[in-house]
Amino acid sequence: KLVKYLMDRKIDIDKFPFYFCMSERMMNRVIIPFYRNGQLIYWQARSILPTEKKRYDNSPNSRDAVMYNMDKLTQYTDLPLFCTEGVFDAMPLDGIATLGSKLTEAQKILLAKSPRRKIFVIDKDKNGRHMAEEVLSLGYEITFAPEGATDVNKSVQRFGIIWTVHELMKNIPKNADDARVKINLNCI
Repeated sequence: KLVKYLMDRKIDIDKFPFYFCMSERMMNRVIIPFYRNGQLIYWQARSILPTEKKRYDNSPNSRDAVMYNMDKLTQYTDLPLFCTEGVFDAMPLDGIATLGSKLTEAQKILLAKSPRRKIFVIDKDKNGRHMAEEVLSLGYEITFAPEGATDVNKSVQRFGIIWTVHELMKNIPKNADDARVKINLNCI
């Protein structure tokens, strides 16, 4: 059932390492490892049960300076780096996940050191509004999932990865006024 959950979410189980544990605490959770320079630095266990009150069980160490797939920050490429709140949104984009809608000071420093063009994909909710305003103030670009999807993973499930990336690039605001309008329309 854990593999089915990942496949239903259109996560390539051959591309990304996942772990499973049969302990009572982790029985219905997909364990996602976070690496930096090939070393395990953090993990997050995502519940697959829709009724679970605590969706995430996290590594006990601090996550202030942690992002999923953070080696992408220093990767040499002309491609933009998509930044999302959640891991399952970052995976199909080969992007990074901040693990929430508020950046820590350490994350801001790591992002600023990266030479890559950073585009934050904003979730269409109240927390997304906060994230959009924060990253715009830091000078980064924002975009939103296509119409009919609240986040990247839902868009990939519904429309596929090619259409999703096309729409993400198309939805980047052209200026500050356009950004404000898109935030008001999308972040409810």
